[in-house]
Amino acid sequence: MKNIPYEISTIDKVKKYNDGYEITYDKCIGFFLSSKYGIPPKVGDKIEVYGKMGRAIKGICINGKTAYFKGEVETENDRVLWLKKYKEKKRSEFIKDKKQLDEDYDNLPLVFQRRITILRDNNPNFRVAHETYEMLVCKEAVKIAYAFPKKEELEAFRKADYGKQKKMLPIMSNAHSGNSWGASIRLAYWYITDKEDVWKEHGALCPLVGCEDYGCWASNIKEGKC
Repeated sequence: MKNIPYEISTIDKVKKYNDGYEITYDKCIGFFLSSKYGIPPKVGDKIEVYGKMGRAIKGICINGKTAYFKGEVETENDRVLWLKKYKEKKRSEFIKDKKQLDEDYDNLPLVFQRRITILRDNNPNFRVAHETYEMLVCKEAVKIAYAFPKKEELEAFRKADYGKQKKMLPIMSNAHSGNSWGASIRLAYWYITDKEDVWKEHGALCPLVGCEDYGCWASNIKEGKC
């Protein structure tokens, strides 16, 4: 383990589940440790975490005892297996949701339909991988734009806290992340100010997966398409 980046910290919080423990250290950094490793963590324990922040954790030691350590081959095998299962899950979900997605598309204003059509054309896998997310954003943007058709009204809604927003727009979805909600408000703004900018706005998940993976016009996957 000596050549692998690691950090030593003190466990701040432990939450026990049937199959393991949710561990938090340095107040906000955390992960899940399976109970199969046989080392129950406690608040105050010293924890060694091997691997770079934001990437797969390669090893965990608690109070000097190794819970697990994975080499490069095992880590890559885990990644490939996870990716395969994830793609299978997305495909299954799309098959189940396709009829509703098609109906939602047909019910969108034309400029939102154009936005989604561009994403579909630029990325053959867009429908399976990302359309559910983008459709949520587009549908919510339309709701917001219809409810607050003036810029000052929309700005007041944007600045309100979440609880007040729910009262101002009771039909808003509960399925949002911070990213999807922000994207919905941006699209609503473009819709009430300059409708052409609706399709010019970057894809809703571009900040997380990148324009090329999403099929965004900005990736120039099909030059001249837009």
